[in-house]
Amino acid sequence: MVLDKKISIGHFVYTTIIALLIITFTLVFAFGGNRDAGNQVNVMATGISIILAVIAILMTLVDVAGQRQSIIDIKETADKLMENQKASDEALEKTIETLDFLSNFREEMLASVSEFKDMTEENLKQLLDKEKIEKDDLATVLKEIQSKTTQLDSKLKITPNNIINKSNPNIYKRWIMNNYPDRINGSIELTEFRDRLKQSYSHHIISHFIKFLDRNGFIYEENGIEYVDINSAREFE
Repeated sequence: MVLDKKISIGHFVYTTIIALLIITFTLVFAFGGNRDAGNQVNVMATGISIILAVIAILMTLVDVAGQRQSIIDIKETADKLMENQKASDEALEKTIETLDFLSNFREEMLASVSEFKDMTEENLKQLLDKEKIEKDDLATVLKEIQSKTTQLDSKLKITPNNIINKSNPNIYKRWIMNNYPDRINGSIELTEFRDRLKQSYSHHIISHFIKFLDRNGFIYEENGIEYVDINSAREFE
C-alpha cells in the first residue's frame, strides 16, 4: 500500500513536469514574435526551472531517506540472522553434548550390568563349591547381591525425562533441595557431597554436576578443605 502511494506521487510529479514543459513550448511557439510575450515566457520558464529544481531536490532527499531506511532494515535483518545463527549453533552444541552424554551413559550402564553379572556368578560359584551351604553364607551373598541391585536400580531410574541436562540448572537445584532440605550451616564438605551423589548418579553425571557448582561459585576452599555452599545453590535462579 505504501509502495502504491509512492508510485502515485511519482506519477503526479512526472505528469506535472511534462505538462509544464508542454505549456512552455506551446507559449514559445505561439508568442515567439511578440517581445513582451517572449519576456513573460522567459520569466515563466525561469520560474518553472526553479520549481523543477526544488522538486528534484525534494525527490533526492526522499530517495536518500528511503535508502537510509533500507540500510537500517538490512542491518536489523542481518542482526536477527546473526542471533538466529548463534541460537542454532548453541542448540547444535547442546545436542552434540547430549548425544555424547547418552553414549557415555550407555557404556556405563553396560559396564554396571556386566559387573553385577560377574559378581553374582562369582558368589554363586563360591556357594556351590562349598560342601555345605550355611544359612549365614547364603544371607551374606544375598545381602551383597541386594546392595548391588539397589545401586544398579538407582542408575536405571535415570530416564530420558529426568536425566540431568547440563544446560538445565533447575535439575541440579532440585536434587540439592531434595537431599539437603535443611542445613543449619549451609555448607558441606565436597567429599561428603560427592559421596552422596554416588548413591544416585554415575561418574559422568557427577563430573558435570561438580563443574556446574564450581563454575557458578558454589564451591569454595577454607583451610585447605573444599566446601559446597548448599544455601546458595538452593537459591540459584
